[in-house]
Amino acid sequence: MYYIAVFDGNKDSSQSTNLLLNTILHELTFEYSIDTYCYEEELIQVIRENPAFYDIVFVDVPPDNTAPISLCRDLNALHMTARIVLISSVADYVFDGYDIGALNYLIKPIDRSKLKRLLYADYQSNCLSRKILVPVGAGHIQLSPDYIVFLEVINKTVRVRYEKDEEFLKSTLSSIKEYFEPFYFLQCHRSYLINPKFIKQIMRTSLIMTNGDTVPISKYRYKELINRFHDYLEPPRSRSSDSQSKNP
Repeated sequence: MYYIAVFDGNKDSSQSTNLLLNTILHELTFEYSIDTYCYEEELIQVIRENPAFYDIVFVDVPPDNTAPISLCRDLNALHMTARIVLISSVADYVFDGYDIGALNYLIKPIDRSKLKRLLYADYQSNCLSRKILVPVGAGHIQLSPDYIVFLEVINKTVRVRYEKDEEFLKSTLSSIKEYFEPFYFLQCHRSYLINPKFIKQIMRTSLIMTNGDTVPISKYRYKELINRFHDYLEPPRSRSSDSQSKNP
């Protein structure tokens, strides 16, 4: 699933952007979800609760109004992982786009071909390439680790828990664990693998995840969990090097 947010204080303008995005994404046959925000506080609250929720955020910047630029800085300060694309009818904010690390800057009216190329390239680079095939029974299933909150084994069934839903696989944790190691999944209990980017709070005997679920921590794994979580919080370059050394 490709998660998209559109921030635009003008409802008519946001509807036009949404219509264009829906048309293009339908043509590309991507599985996607688009959420629209007209108020800064609403988007900030979502990102504060889960900085990794969205893949890409489109921010409309009206002429003579730098508030959306400030919003982007606030989102970056919350360690939002989504790429930002600025949209404006003027080119006045191009250098602000560089400053906030925007993926692209689109001038209205939006060039349909340019937007389609942008979406295709971003999806290929940041979503499709981060999928894995894991063994299930006599075959394999494709999963997107970035969107999995945790994995829980129940007898010989693995519960795959996402932000808002879940699925069940006929498999064991030991048989699929290695496929999630490059994504830095942590084992906090013999029955659980968790995605550290969805951790909201760590307590002595349990974890609170950003979707509200509680996951137990084994007393034998608490110290290891804390140490590995600190490793996870290192700069991405350090984590990438570590993953490559473990997975040649």
